[in-house]
Amino acid sequence: MRCPKCKAINRLEALVCFKCGNSLHAPQPESIQRLLRPWKRTPTPQPQVPAWIWDQHREMLEKLASPRLVKHPFRILITRLGAALIDHVLVSVAFGLMLAAAWVILGAWPPLHEPAAVGQLGFVYLLIHYLYTCTFQVFTAATPGYWTVRLAVVTFPVQEPGMSFRRVSLRWFALWLTLLPFGLALWWALFDRDHLFLHDRWAKTRVIPLAMYNHLLDTSLKE
Repeated sequence: MRCPKCKAINRLEALVCFKCGNSLHAPQPESIQRLLRPWKRTPTPQPQVPAWIWDQHREMLEKLASPRLVKHPFRILITRLGAALIDHVLVSVAFGLMLAAAWVILGAWPPLHEPAAVGQLGFVYLLIHYLYTCTFQVFTAATPGYWTVRLAVVTFPVQEPGMSFRRVSLRWFALWLTLLPFGLALWWALFDRDHLFLHDRWAKTRVIPLAMYNHLLDTSLKE
């Protein structure tokens, strides 16, 4: 490694020039820094990485810094609202088909004028939503709605497909607990520094572009 200032030849792993003390590490793209500190926006010291490492992995770093991998948090927030709408439509369709099947088999429609019956139907709807969410997020990190808008729900570091059943369950229960008090989760996301919902904060999850998720997962599996 030749020092760009005094032209002295240094070892490849050198961080500073042995002769003039000039730094030999390359600055990181902002998108790389954002991945290294996904939960913080406060300034943090950049890792001292030799410039030759960045030169050898330039293609991977440029791909990681691509605009399709890194999106503004508020844009992700708006997109994931559309994903949630798609998921609720699919769950509602499944719920409606279940009611239709029950009507065909039993020959009677649930008495919707009775509070107890409405409560039971609400419980069944939430159960279907829970099973739907766990089935997809545990194995693929994204429900059909999130796949449609090209987003994934992850925990850092991304080391394997999907998330643990415990974390998915925690996130699901936190979602409904924070939605009940006047849609607190939605209001929280508007003022959160990363525009994350409150249940994301509690479960320590993050929503990222699907292209970034696939790249991080591929890198982890290769390691």
